Amino acid sequence: MSLEDSRRSMKNMIHVIMLVTVLISFLSLLLRSRVFVPGGVLSDMYVLSVPDGDLSAPPAVHSSKFCASNRTNTPLIIHAGPHKTATSTLQTLLEVNRHLMLKTAGLTYMGKFTKFNHKVCPEDVPFCLDQDFVNNATPDNVVEFETTMRAHLGGGGVLLSGEGFSKLVSAQNTQILPGHQKDLTLESLQGMQDCFDMTILLAYRRYFEWIVSAYNSLQKIRKGRISYEWPKEGGHYYGKDDDTKYGEGPDVRGDGGDGDDALEYDGTFKMWYEGLHDHEKCHNCNYNWVKFWGPQHHPTDWTARFFQQSFPGIRTRVYNLHQKGDFFSNVVCQTVPGAHKFCDALRLGEGAPVPALNPNAPFEHDRLAAAAHVAGLLATGPTRPQVRKKFLEAFPDVPSRPGMRYTCPAGKVLEQLLATSVKYERAVHEKYLSPPQGKKERKRFFHSLELEQSKSFDEYIQKKKFCNWDVDYIIEHDLEIRSWFKNIK
Repeated sequence: MSLEDSRRSMKNMIHVIMLVTVLISFLSLLLRSRVFVPGGVLSDMYVLSVPDGDLSAPPAVHSSKFCASNRTNTPLIIHAGPHKTATSTLQTLLEVNRHLMLKTAGLTYMGKFTKFNHKVCPEDVPFCLDQDFVNNATPDNVVEFETTMRAHLGGGGVLLSGEGFSKLVSAQNTQILPGHQKDLTLESLQGMQDCFDMTILLAYRRYFEWIVSAYNSLQKIRKGRISYEWPKEGGHYYGKDDDTKYGEGPDVRGDGGDGDDALEYDGTFKMWYEGLHDHEKCHNCNYNWVKFWGPQHHPTDWTARFFQQSFPGIRTRVYNLHQKGDFFSNVVCQTVPGAHKFCDALRLGEGAPVPALNPNAPFEHDRLAAAAHVAGLLATGPTRPQVRKKFLEAFPDVPSRPGMRYTCPAGKVLEQLLATSVKYERAVHEKYLSPPQGKKERKRFFHSLELEQSKSFDEYIQKKKFCNWDVDYIIEHDLEIRSWFKNIK
């Protein structure tokens, strides 16, 4: 046998040993653990509730194999979003300031890495956490992750960031997905709790802002999504386009499928929001991670509760996005344990700035183009991305056109949305953000918050952020736009 053959044989043998080790650990964990499912069904049909004020139910029993001979107090900080709470901005700031953080706080940043949305793992990082690892971990990369984490035991600590963690832990603690298997990433982190000093870091954003941002994110035009190509014959503007791992939608036709084809959803916030907790009103709406958080609690509160279920005793830190000052230094100084010197360095201006991220896509222009296609105005040939781009160039300011109309939620719906947002804000402050303790000071504090939120909500209404263009009306009554679609080549 040649030297090269010997090396190849040895490499294959190592891979087999790693796989067998992971399988044995996995089977052992299944036998030794029990899944705790919180009791009490929500008023809607999607999420099981965690009993209010009760996080003392019997926790799941986790494997301690990872920590068997390495019990330390090494910090492990997990930033888990949730989604649409400036996660990409924070991740990029952590990425470009990771050397300063290591130097001043001893913390190693292992991702999620955005590399300004290129998602390239830097050469100086031994293991890069990414969305694939959070959502679809394999035995091999779990072994690689755990090997890297063992090397940090007794050191300065590790900081991980990924909004996917909130989706993962929420899916694990609900019954939305019957028969859903335990996740390798979650199991691996649970096995580390005994030897790392864990902190879950979350951000709070007012609910009415968050829900609009969630809607906009789930409608983003991306290659591979339904909205990227023209609707199929008989279809409408937008349809269900959800994460296949986590499923979505009722089988309305009764044909055994996971939701029906794109026949109803018109892409509007009005219809999407109406179906948020009642999918019968919008069979084909894409809710993805939103569906795990029912109406009782704010998404940040839900995420914290679910982490406390999966990691009993974990320290929880919540950052309020609605405060003055520099975003990054505030996050570090207020929520990252042991990062005092890093905090000081940032406040002295030693940190690197972040570039602009998440540019807005021409969503309304795309809806109008799709409506023109459905109306039969477009000639065969131009693709949806081509028409969208040309239309945006030809009509960059559609809202300023005479007779412009919008589709908006009813006034009562918006009133209820504001009331819900105000209720959530009070609950999050009382539980996680330490409001004033004196009775009078506390009353003034929450009254001030409500006034501030109402003012911001009114600005959203004035800017039509809850509304969409009435594309059917525009196609029928704006003759210049109608003519443009007929003549595009």
